[in-house]
Amino acid sequence: MNLPVKTFEGASAAAIEALMDIEFAKVSSEFYGFGASVSGADITITAPIDSHFRLAGNDSSSFAYGTAAVPSVGTEAKVAEAEKAGFIDGGLFGLGGTNIKQPVSTVSGNYDLVLIEGTKVSQSKAVGNAKNYDNFIIEVYVKDGNATVTPAAILAEVEKLK
Repeated sequence: MNLPVKTFEGASAAAIEALMDIEFAKVSSEFYGFGASVSGADITITAPIDSHFRLAGNDSSSFAYGTAAVPSVGTEAKVAEAEKAGFIDGGLFGLGGTNIKQPVSTVSGNYDLVLIEGTKVSQSKAVGNAKNYDNFIIEVYVKDGNATVTPAAILAEVEKLK
């Protein structure tokens, strides 16, 4: 996953926070919806649900994470939404046609999401040494508390495919 990068520099915490506010308010910004507040030399940053970011600073900086992030990716509603998107009755192009009945969802509770991203490289039929690069994403949802299928076990099996 490539995370966006943005640098904020200023003579004081208040100056840096003001620059953050400007960036976080831009609808075109990858950081749209983030928030920042300042108290003395401390800047507090809040992020929207399902957002990722990393902080870096100079040698005299220090970081404290006051609230642990709680992503909504594994909530029942998000998993049910992903499940519905994968059904072929509607699908991307209605692949199943109009006579396929959507199955009843059995999603309940919370899940851990294992996200596998990669690129498949194959020879191209073009002249020379051209190659095709096909990006893919595989989402595997594991029910919380499952003792036999765990995210760690899935990652171990995926590592064998390399």
